[in-house]
Amino acid sequence: MINMKKLSMLVFAGLILALILSGCLQPQPVFVITETIQSLQTPKPTITITQSPVFFPSATPTEEPFAIYPSHFDFPSWMNNSQTMILANPITEIKGFEIVSANIMFLNALTGERYDVPFPSDAEAYFWHDNMHFGFLSDDLQVMYLLDLSSGQIIEQNSTIESTRLLSIDNDITPLILIQDPLSLSNFMFDYAFRYWGSPYSTDTRYLAESDEYINESPITVTDSKTGEIKWKSNPSDGYWDVHFLWSPIKNSHLAIVVGKPSETGFGFPVIDTTLVVIDVETGKTIVSQKVDAGRIQWSPDGIKILYRNAISDYWNFGFGFTEAPCFFNLETKKESCIWRIPNRPPPDGSTLITTDDYQWSSDSKSIYFTYSYSSPNGTIGNICNYDLASGNFTCPTDDLPELPEWNIDWRYGWRIASYSLSPDGNYIYFCLDSNHPLSDDQSGPSQDGLIDINGTNLITWISRQETSIDGEFVYTRCSFNSTLWRPLP
Repeated sequence: MINMKKLSMLVFAGLILALILSGCLQPQPVFVITETIQSLQTPKPTITITQSPVFFPSATPTEEPFAIYPSHFDFPSWMNNSQTMILANPITEIKGFEIVSANIMFLNALTGERYDVPFPSDAEAYFWHDNMHFGFLSDDLQVMYLLDLSSGQIIEQNSTIESTRLLSIDNDITPLILIQDPLSLSNFMFDYAFRYWGSPYSTDTRYLAESDEYINESPITVTDSKTGEIKWKSNPSDGYWDVHFLWSPIKNSHLAIVVGKPSETGFGFPVIDTTLVVIDVETGKTIVSQKVDAGRIQWSPDGIKILYRNAISDYWNFGFGFTEAPCFFNLETKKESCIWRIPNRPPPDGSTLITTDDYQWSSDSKSIYFTYSYSSPNGTIGNICNYDLASGNFTCPTDDLPELPEWNIDWRYGWRIASYSLSPDGNYIYFCLDSNHPLSDDQSGPSQDGLIDINGTNLITWISRQETSIDGEFVYTRCSFNSTLWRPLP
């Protein structure tokens, strides 16, 4: 039975925090499943490729909930093909404060075909186990339900305390990933798919970095995850806040940290006298200590460069847009480079730049993805672009979206791209079309999901979350933000 008071609080919290923590997971409540087994065994290619957004009505719930979870699904042939790029996306419908349907949508990124599978009634989380198996984890963290995409069979397995030790029982539906268990070469453990500052574990999971995020002067402590030995600890009494830290993707013992001092306002990030530090936690040696204006940091996949915006841009919800140049520090040359061509790129006619945001490296470390948000006479408009470091060329798959007609929602402030993720093969981009202003705490406006190929063609749109009043008159639509999971490559 759903606790209505708790559900109300969870729904409200989800609306406020979804866009603020763009890098973290989006909590959602436990669901009561109300679709019939028959309807779930039939593929539902309800999403079609279109050049303008099309909204598809959610399934009508039946009166009787599932008594027994189905043991088999008739998956379409494209799901059996290990080469098909599939986006797994939660689809929910809320009426009043009652969850009337909850499914995982498997979306064929190439064709737009869709197949929905229900959450088990006791499921808390979902994950890709590997290329041919998708799983659910029960809310008590004790049972895994694995869907075999080749046979359609459901495999039920018990999880272990060791594999779930990073998780908490909070009755939220959450996307997970599997990482190597540092205590066992043959086992895995679950981790949250989206953390605000990345995984606390080093790439090889040998080292664990922890800090109390609610105490700004709390030290960063690094321990050996096998022995429990403390390998390195920052100085909590040096007057600096060690807030941002991120492990190198290549050199497992290298930890990048941004240290600095807070402003007089006392907000929770260091913005004064910021320094980028890279520590080898195994030897205690300082690899880099460079005074730079840095907020969030991003390692390049090859482990050579660290990308950052300025520190004050962390306060975007206080109206601080980022219209400066993103910079990166090269660990090989020990030099800082800034990309002024990004903020200086001419905006659309009649528009002015509000902010750039959500910087991500390409998988080959040769280019950078990011978003633009502009103000225009018709409201906010947005774009996803890629900047090639060698040539200086821009590629923007969503260049034509501001010209698309027939939006079926009252977009109060126009729209922007709030978050996005790249498919593992680099051919597709999932993104959230959002009507809220990029520098506002008010995040109550509607949003919807979109997917486009890297060439800017074959747009697919859908609604992940629909909230309606009991009388059916009050409707919110929400995209998934960081709740989508791409199928891993074979």
